[in-house]
Amino acid sequence: MEPTSAAAEAGGAKLEPQEEGVDVGGSADLGGYYDPGAFTQVDRTGKEMPRDAIQLHCSFGFDSYKRSNLFFLDESTLLSSVGNVLIFINLQTMEQTYFQGVRDGGIGAIAVHPSGQLIAIGEVYYSAPAIFLLEYPALRILRVLRGGAARGYSNLCFNAEGDKLASVACDPDYMLTLWDWAEEKIILRSKAFSQDVYKVEFAPGGDGNLTTAGMGHIKFWRMASTFTGIKLQGFLGKFGASELTDIAAFLQLPDGKVLSSTETGNLLLWDGGFIKCELSEKGRKPCHDGRVEQIMMVENEVYTAGEDGFVRVWDFETIDNAEGTAAGAGVGGPNASSSGPLQPRIFEMEFLDEFQIGKDVKIKTLARHPTIQSEYLVQDAQGFLFRLDVQKRSVERLLSFHSGAIAAADCSPLRHSLLSLGSDGTLRLHDYIEKRTLMRTRFSNSGTVLTYLPEPLDGRGCTFAAGFSDGVLRIMSHQAIYDVSNVELKLHFAFKPHKGAIVCIGFSQDGAFFATGGEDKTVFFFKVAVTAVDDASQAVAFSRSTVHVTPIGFVELDSVAACVSFSPDNHLRNLEEASAQRSVEGSQEIGSGSNVSGSGSLGDDEDSLLKRRRVLITQRDGALQWLTVPSTELVDTRVSFQMDSKVLDARRWRLETPQPKREEGETKDGANGDTNEKGTADPTPAPATAEGKANAGEEDDQVRLLSALRRSRGLVVTGDSPVSLVLYLEGGYFLMAVVNRYVHRTAFCDLKISPSGKYLIAGTIDGMAIVRKLNIKDMMLKDWKLGHETYEHQSKALQQQASDIEAERRAVIENSQDSVKDESGTYWLGQAHDCDKGRLNSVMMSFDDAFFCSAGGDGGLFVWRVTSQEIESNREIEFEEPDQPAQEADDINDSNAYTLQENKIKAEMDRELDEAEKKKQATKLYVASLRSEFLQLLGELKEADPSFDRNAIQIDPYLRKDIEEQTQKRIENLRRELAWISEKHAIGPEKLRRKFLDVQQTERIEIAAFKSGRKVATFRTLKLDERDERDLQALLYGDGSSDDGEAEDGAEDAEVGKGEEEKATGEHAEHAQVAKKRAKAGDARSKLEARKALRAERALHWKKLMEEKPDEGYEDPRDVAAIQYAISNMGDYKLKM
Repeated sequence: MEPTSAAAEAGGAKLEPQEEGVDVGGSADLGGYYDPGAFTQVDRTGKEMPRDAIQLHCSFGFDSYKRSNLFFLDESTLLSSVGNVLIFINLQTMEQTYFQGVRDGGIGAIAVHPSGQLIAIGEVYYSAPAIFLLEYPALRILRVLRGGAARGYSNLCFNAEGDKLASVACDPDYMLTLWDWAEEKIILRSKAFSQDVYKVEFAPGGDGNLTTAGMGHIKFWRMASTFTGIKLQGFLGKFGASELTDIAAFLQLPDGKVLSSTETGNLLLWDGGFIKCELSEKGRKPCHDGRVEQIMMVENEVYTAGEDGFVRVWDFETIDNAEGTAAGAGVGGPNASSSGPLQPRIFEMEFLDEFQIGKDVKIKTLARHPTIQSEYLVQDAQGFLFRLDVQKRSVERLLSFHSGAIAAADCSPLRHSLLSLGSDGTLRLHDYIEKRTLMRTRFSNSGTVLTYLPEPLDGRGCTFAAGFSDGVLRIMSHQAIYDVSNVELKLHFAFKPHKGAIVCIGFSQDGAFFATGGEDKTVFFFKVAVTAVDDASQAVAFSRSTVHVTPIGFVELDSVAACVSFSPDNHLRNLEEASAQRSVEGSQEIGSGSNVSGSGSLGDDEDSLLKRRRVLITQRDGALQWLTVPSTELVDTRVSFQMDSKVLDARRWRLETPQPKREEGETKDGANGDTNEKGTADPTPAPATAEGKANAGEEDDQVRLLSALRRSRGLVVTGDSPVSLVLYLEGGYFLMAVVNRYVHRTAFCDLKISPSGKYLIAGTIDGMAIVRKLNIKDMMLKDWKLGHETYEHQSKALQQQASDIEAERRAVIENSQDSVKDESGTYWLGQAHDCDKGRLNSVMMSFDDAFFCSAGGDGGLFVWRVTSQEIESNREIEFEEPDQPAQEADDINDSNAYTLQENKIKAEMDRELDEAEKKKQATKLYVASLRSEFLQLLGELKEADPSFDRNAIQIDPYLRKDIEEQTQKRIENLRRELAWISEKHAIGPEKLRRKFLDVQQTERIEIAAFKSGRKVATFRTLKLDERDERDLQALLYGDGSSDDGEAEDGAEDAEVGKGEEEKATGEHAEHAQVAKKRAKAGDARSKLEARKALRAERALHWKKLMEEKPDEGYEDPRDVAAIQYAISNMGDYKLKM
């Protein structure tokens, strides 16, 4: 099978969303095939290269975290997708073939028809994504389904008969759609959920029931007949007592039950939208340690696979008949305890068998072989593809790849080798000619950036610098790729220049300097000196004995550095002359169309600056910094590596854009102002007359209209447009990647020039790879005639020529018989990476420009063949080998290790302490020698004269006293000097204690259980003020003390008693009178206490009243006698008309 191009150059069919039940067929009849070129944008300029000018050669990447991404097409062909590419893997030869996505977007989901002869591709696209159905193995577009999603598809599924297709959309609409794919019609659709949906599947018993599951939910669907027609009704599963969880996999059982996975490792058995029970191992251990990612039924057994690396086999009958018991209840006991929260019903069972794929394996997908029933393919999220044979109980590793995003990659400057560094911390060496991976090693931290050293530093093309997330920089070498049996790494240098991750590395062209940028908003400079050879132009084999790396220092920035680019030559004097000609202080002219300016001067020591290189640094906030490379002679690093920006002649550049150029028919006559000979507006102000003001207003209106016109065209560069990348060129020129402010806001994330200088290559954050023929003259702003306009605007002048150019190009291709195809056009666009998560972290070309490589955040690592370039053999450069091989450097494995700056400060502190300790020890030794000499002298005098008195040799009897007084005065003076500081440090904690601790009544205390993990904690409460505390004590303990406020409460309570007296009668009036007398007697109780007493009295009266209430069957004797008298004497009265 030959790799197929993503799309052709011609056509222009637009995919529009459709309504339910509407035929959206795009072909004349549904029996034919679609032309892939009908779905691509038309190149109206005639400048785009043909798609086959750069062809997909091989892929070393894999989307290890993507679910439902492994499908068998036949017994030997495996289907998967990476980014915007379908990958077909021959399991016998492990060869790969590719099919690039139909449009420049991404592949969100794939599904295979039950017959194996149809592949459904659900794309991710900017607007109106479609589902393309490819006929296998011809890979022709048979059907196109449109209108099922707003942005893309997350999962697809055919029913058992294969006549229907279910699709689930991703963010933002999450629509569930049922298709009659043969007729390209929507049958039913409904919103699946408000969060990510991982999987959709038809029920095995019929097409009327489906199940969807995903983030925090599972939903059961059925087609129901209503008075308005057939509708899709969904019922959300109720978790009840079980913990809410994401559901990545489920299995629909034949009797209608559903078995689903959890994040905790247990299984959930659903029946009628409710959890029947939760399944676990014996002893209530989870079925898997971690998330369960796959559930499938094989004959009468259920297979589950989880993130713990195990595949376990369970008995289906046991699961189907499971009846759980609540936690804490015995077998046959109650479902829940009599008190406390509701507990989930747990059913314990044992697995029949288990297979461990690996120690650190995290299974993401499990696919069963269609013919060999005992074989399974296992996709490992850690970066492997395994083959499991359950009958032989064997595990074989088939493929190895990066897990997650590929942070950086680079091609050797002398050999056909490719290095890739992943966010998983793995470093891999690839031979893209032979399409194989030669070496793999893993580091403890994630990789962030990678680049090969320039040729002057390593004549073998095998040495590279790699940065990691812990701020460590490693300079390593690998063996030459032709020695496959001995490819290993050797560490030469390990530094830690940054506290955070290293985000960029830049080398000068001659390798004399390099700099690293980190997340800590610093840029660290290093000096590289070759010590093994006398001639600087002679190549060397990089090692610690031939090359010496010296840290120079770092400079702090306002934001994180995004790119560092050194000047390839010395051009400062040219810029100074250009600045003098402009007579504008501190500005540097880049071209007549746009100026980039900086403030400041070059300084007095111009000769010293002329000997130093320049470096451009872009920041994440869009700023552009210009520095001179620091010199080791001018930087004092004895105490600290931090450098002053004045030493580096730091400047912040800004982009100056001219006024929009007026075109014919866009402005009124006479509206154009005078311009200077360079085409910029005349800075001389005009006299402020009334007519002038009116013309100025009209002028402003025209400028606003032209600005609006530019916005509508899509590309507008303003003075505050962020600069994302910069590339220093010879002669003081540089390329800038500027983020557009309006329609096309996609930013560049990598920018390079090919080794031959023929191509400019770039990558964007939406996965687009760009290769452009490089002609500096065409890109000079001073020669730019069209201003800041779009390609669309430029193409208006070329529309008439486009068809002729296309015809000529096709004629050349058809008549060419060479193996190297003719390459017409100026630029090439390739979308092999996902447009959502396929940020191109690195783009590069081989040393002979024959291969183009791209590495993205979607895990894709693609190598493209530039058909117009001949493949050259590996370059061999003669160099001097060191006499004795140097030893490897000590690696930095501790993430908390000190940085270079911290080491420098710590070393300085250690040096000062060491010097102080040495001085103290020297003083002690000197005093000890004096004491020894004195004692010896005393002994000699005592021997000479036994009556010798020691006080006789005391020179000054008051010397000791004077010394003690002087010492005491010094101590007192020092105490006075430090009194304020001491008081300040004493008052500070006291204030904090009064502010935050003294006001608290209780501290927060948390107690945790060792086994259950349950926790109980107190609340942090504040103390009451004195009045509230006094009132509270009076209420609690009946304190008779009162204040004015309580007297007022008593008066108010007396008024309340008076009102009650007026309303009450009988015993109520007596109780009210009692309450009134108590209030007048000066009872000091508060209003609250008085009301409590009144309520108690009322309750007492009510109780007394209820005790006097007669029995329900009681009859008054007088009433009974009256009734009997009436019956006896009243007679019988009839109704008379």
